[in-house]
Amino acid sequence: MEKDREQVERSRRAAGGRKKERIVTPQMRLKAVKLRLEEGLSSKLIRREFGIHKSVLYNWVKRYREGGGTGLAGQIHAISIAQHLFGAGVDSVECMGKDPLTYMRLEYGERKNRPVHGVNLNCLIGTTPHCAFYASAYGPEGVVHSPPIGDFQFPWGAARNLELARQMVHTGKPVVSYDEMIENVAVAEAGRLAHKRRRAVRISEVWRGAKRT
Repeated sequence: MEKDREQVERSRRAAGGRKKERIVTPQMRLKAVKLRLEEGLSSKLIRREFGIHKSVLYNWVKRYREGGGTGLAGQIHAISIAQHLFGAGVDSVECMGKDPLTYMRLEYGERKNRPVHGVNLNCLIGTTPHCAFYASAYGPEGVVHSPPIGDFQFPWGAARNLELARQMVHTGKPVVSYDEMIENVAVAEAGRLAHKRRRAVRISEVWRGAKRT
């Protein structure tokens, strides 16, 4: 703890006592939280070192203390990302893990231009105070990983949602089909039933409007 205090003081003196502008990475957020909770450094000292407001540190600590698990955000966002990448038309859902919707497998049946071997979703939210999603594609030639879709992209997504909402108000028409919107909810419900029944559940079992393959 004393070593960390000395490092903070050296950083402050090197900056001439001025607040430093820096990009806060997920690793830095986690370090700030652990300095507060595990090392017992004062909130004031940590905020001065990382150049953050007290409310920011409070939120980081709060989110860390809430721990991991499967949250609604992790569930519906993972389902939505899968639909955005591969299209609608999920035929059935399987669910694994301690909690409902922690790990899901989406099958598309015989639909064309859909993943032949299905899609696996990991909806588990970790303990780090940073939130991000990733997509990976595996094949005989190798694997491709997406960059993180996280806190720095969310504001752009929110702005885009506002644009689409404005478009809907002006035109009176949805920007995507109702079926696609309802399918995301149906996939989540099918996942919950699959976890409870311990078997794959077809979307048509929870949504009468689902198209059968």
